[in-house]
Parts: sequence; structure tokens; C-alpha cells
Amino acid sequence: MDPTARRLAGFLARRVVAGDTDAQIAEGVANRRRSAHPARPAEIDLFEAHCRGPEDAAVTVVEFGDYQCPYCRNAEAFVERIVDARSDKLRFCFKQFPVRSHERAVFAGLAALAAAAQDKFWEMHRALFAASDLSDSGLEAVARSVALDLERFRAAVADESLVEEIEADKLEGQELGVDRTPTFFVNGKRYYGPLTEVELADRIDEEFEVR
Repeated sequence: MDPTARRLAGFLARRVVAGDTDAQIAEGVANRRRSAHPARPAEIDLFEAHCRGPEDAAVTVVEFGDYQCPYCRNAEAFVERIVDARSDKLRFCFKQFPVRSHERAVFAGLAALAAAAQDKFWEMHRALFAASDLSDSGLEAVARSVALDLERFRAAVADESLVEEIEADKLEGQELGVDRTPTFFVNGKRYYGPLTEVELADRIDEEFEVR
């Protein structure tokens, strides 16, 4: 049986148990098919992206996210579990897509990039999603929590080139049709399914099967 067809059967069973209406289930099935078989996968520039996992991984997942986005924060824990469970064969990359209404998103993004200059991007990435205070003083507190050199951190945050990096990520996302956060691409195929651990993991594992 085709991997998509088999996994669609599992998706249907889960949605029935969850109590979805017929219309919700039909929409979910359509989105699942669209996620697995887009007209054309996106070409995402990962040359200088922040990624972890093997460069030759069979599956690469790219998230366009916003450190102030509550949905990104809620997804962070299960995204970490999905990636950690497949760390030997999955590559995960994060690109910034600060939403205009989130006034501290760009500043938090700058903090993540400043941490990258001290080889602590992922430590800062996780700490930012866990932080309740993204004010300037709050960001410095997060920087201290991951043992950054604060003088170097402050200098890096003020670097104009980091703003340009964030702007480049967002522009690329807009060109790919990203209109909300988080948005995930699995081997360039945009994920349209429910934002849950079970469904995102299932879509990723489907991609391993079709490789």
C-alpha cells in the first residue's frame, strides 16, 4: 500500500476518535494529501541557516517561527522530542519569521543570533521559547542563563547585519507563502496538518518511507 494511503487511514481513525465532523475530516484529508504531494516542493536556502542533524539526512524539516508566538512556544517541546528521537537521520533548521504584531520578536531573534556568535544558538533558542520576559533586561537574563559572555552578546545584538539576516529569513518565508507561525516544511513540502506531535511526526515518518 502507498505510504500516504496507509497513513491517511491512521489519520482518519484518529480524527474520528477525536470527534471531528465529516467536514473537518474531509478538510483534514485534503490537507494531508496536499502536505505529502504538493504541486512543487519549495526550494529553501539553507546555506547559512541554523540547523542541527546530519547534513546528508534523508529528511530535512524547516520551521519558520517567531520567539514571541504562543503557538511556536506550545509546539517547541514536541518539536524537540520529534527531532531528538530521529537525531541520527533528521536535519532540523530554524528560520525567523517575526510577526509584525509581536513587538519583541525581532529583539528575541537578535538575541538568538547573538548567541550563535558564541556557538550557543540552540541553547538560546530553547531558552527563549521558555522565557516569559523578552524585554531587554529579560533577554540579558536569558543570555546569562546559557552562560554567554554578556559584553560580546551586547555587541552582537547591536550588529546591523543580524537585523538583515532576520529580514532575509522573513522575506524568503513570504516568497514561499508563509503567512503564519509556526510553518513547517518537510523536504520542502509545506505541512498543512494539525499542529500536534502525533500528526507532525507521522508526516515526517511518511517522508522517510517515500525516500
